[in-house]
Amino acid sequence: MIDQIVFMDQILDLDGLERRIEHYVRVVDPVIAPEADRVFLLLREALARGQCARGEAGRIVGASERTGRTALGLAIDAGSLASDSSKAPVKLALPAKVLDSYFPRLFSPGQTGAT
Repeated sequence: MIDQIVFMDQILDLDGLERRIEHYVRVVDPVIAPEADRVFLLLREALARGQCARGEAGRIVGASERTGRTALGLAIDAGSLASDSSKAPVKLALPAKVLDSYFPRLFSPGQTGAT
């Protein structure tokens, strides 16, 4: 069992996940890239805490409530954050398009079907 735990730890490389998420928003996704700084802060918060309240977006990104909502909407529209309803907290989403970037050792190239 320990060898399987070690194997999965190496494959998932959770210690490097935050860095790979940042690379994705800054370099890989051209829609998010212009707001990468703010979107990354939201994704990092969701990763660290499991979820975050929508009303906290401005505080998290260090800007006005309106700017926070704009960054939050961009992250949701891009599929990087998700929630159960329009009022519910948001959590990190894992659409197929991010899997190759977030977990490069988990799938063979092209296996996720991401474009």
